[in-house]
Amino acid sequence: MSNSIRKLFALLSMLAVLITLLSFPVHAASYPTPEEVRDHLQGKRILFLGDSYTSTRGLDDYWDSWSGRLQTDYGMEVSCWSINGSTATMSPFWGFAPGCCWFPICFRPLPKEPYDYILVTCGSNDWDQDLPIGYDPEEKHPWCFMGALNLLIDRIQEAHPESVLIFMTPWVSDGSRNYHGYTTNAYAYAMELVCDLRGVYCMNVSFPWVSGIFADNPKFREKYFISPSDPWHLNEWGHARFLPLAALWLDEIGRYDTVVKRKQLLHGRDSAQGPMVPQTQ
Repeated sequence: MSNSIRKLFALLSMLAVLITLLSFPVHAASYPTPEEVRDHLQGKRILFLGDSYTSTRGLDDYWDSWSGRLQTDYGMEVSCWSINGSTATMSPFWGFAPGCCWFPICFRPLPKEPYDYILVTCGSNDWDQDLPIGYDPEEKHPWCFMGALNLLIDRIQEAHPESVLIFMTPWVSDGSRNYHGYTTNAYAYAMELVCDLRGVYCMNVSFPWVSGIFADNPKFREKYFISPSDPWHLNEWGHARFLPLAALWLDEIGRYDTVVKRKQLLHGRDSAQGPMVPQTQ
């Protein structure tokens, strides 16, 4: 068979495959409108617990942050207990400094008021302080990241069984490595692994095509971060960019969690097992 005939046969084969694929019905994805998201989140109570991703560093007014604007733009009742510099893991530098807190989140006091959502942000400062990730995603102690996450999950679930618990990873790494040779992406993966095993929701924003935050891109940081050299802290434009996606995630997780709990009641499943984790990729 000549080369020209082979090429023609290959082209016809590809065309046949394309026609077959196009013959299947395509259903457009159905997403709630911004108004529907706002209506669903209106009046919901959310507690932020964590670091400067939600405290937030670099803004003159907290209510310009994406976490604060969930109240001003979406009508949620926001309580922010996040503090700059926080780690999940016990750090040898634990203590207090102006504008920062190194007292680990896994031991931090929790408010007693009921919440619809509790959202925890951590990992960046664990990376920055060269704190170990750990090897076992089921271990429970404060001396490594995965162990501290499990302690924190236990404490929050015991104190607030009424709340939908959500963890949020650091943004995508800019490629910098700590003493252990890890980028922040390794801490994001560890968080997702622990959350998956515990049946806790994880917003993995280390995937920029999911979060819309390209912290590894200097040009992007120049426009959306407080400094081109800072891959962690969004400026006002960056917070405005992330806000609608964060609201959409909270809306979808809230609706999904309600459906899962209804199924657990219908099928007699122990609710203590926790919900399944929706995929973020």
